[in-house]
Amino acid sequence: MNRTITVRGTGKISAQADEVILRMNLTARDRDYAAAARKAEAQAQALESALQGAAFPPSALKTADFNVNTEYENMKGEDGVFRNVCKGFVCCRRLEMRFPFAQDRLSAALQALSACNALPEISLSFTVSDRDALRRQALQAAAKNAREEAEILCDAANVRLGGLLEIRHEQGGRVPLSPTRFAVDDARMFAAPARAAIRPEEVEIEDGASFTWEIE
Repeated sequence: MNRTITVRGTGKISAQADEVILRMNLTARDRDYAAAARKAEAQAQALESALQGAAFPPSALKTADFNVNTEYENMKGEDGVFRNVCKGFVCCRRLEMRFPFAQDRLSAALQALSACNALPEISLSFTVSDRDALRRQALQAAAKNAREEAEILCDAANVRLGGLLEIRHEQGGRVPLSPTRFAVDDARMFAAPARAAIRPEEVEIEDGASFTWEIE
């Protein structure tokens, strides 16, 4: 039976964020379902129009989530018994837009939203546009790390590292994000003339794989 050694290598790479993920949450309420749906559609159109005024095309705005819920209130009846009574309907829509990170473009988007009567809740995340390149670098670092560890172990055991037999890697699907987060519950806050520049932390990605070699 051939002797083998298996080592898991890890690689960690960081890069400056160059893409913004702008998320906008809209909420519309009404006792009547049709009226709530109309309000929700009007909010979305107002949001699209506001961003279009800041030179963002309608195609850049994507619907990430849309749901309608029924609101109930626990009310006491004439018989003294509490019952859930329908108060109305709530339409919640989450929209998302991605664009290259530049302070002037981000400021233009936020200022446009501050004047929008849809009053969205806003959150910002930052990532890198070429995630595949960053992941490749992480895997290259992982392969180098694994071989170095294997050589150290073999040297300590007074054996030689042989040929590579197997590589096992599980592809990760998580989008790498900068640790920097930014969120407000009222877009009108961005109407102030003085706004601090946002300088996100670097985006970091970590990946790994298991390598198996022969031992000579």
